[in-house]
Amino acid sequence: MLRRKPTALTITAEDIASFEEAHARRLAYLRYKKTGDDPEGLFRNGAGPELQQQSATDSQVSGEQQQQHQQHQAAAAAAAAAMDPNDELKPLPGDKARIVRGREERIMGTGNAR
Repeated sequence: MLRRKPTALTITAEDIASFEEAHARRLAYLRYKKTGDDPEGLFRNGAGPELQQQSATDSQVSGEQQQQHQQHQAAAAAAAAAMDPNDELKPLPGDKARIVRGREERIMGTGNAR
């Protein structure tokens, strides 16, 4: 059986930074749920300092740049929706003939004989 080469993944510093930020937010939210402590006002006000800064910078960005950014996000969302992560686990159409019957069925028969 032929196998393809393993997929090489590269992790950039930007990926690590975004993961660490998301992880810190999750920990802060769990702490907020447990103790009610929200020193930065992230969960009580609905918008923390990060979101306020983002909205301020978005207002400074020109309309053309915003449109390009939205198109890029839409294309990325479409690509993510089109790719099924379980595709690699599904058998190919040619493999079906080989796995139709299990070991017991081959030894004992189909079970429909009278």
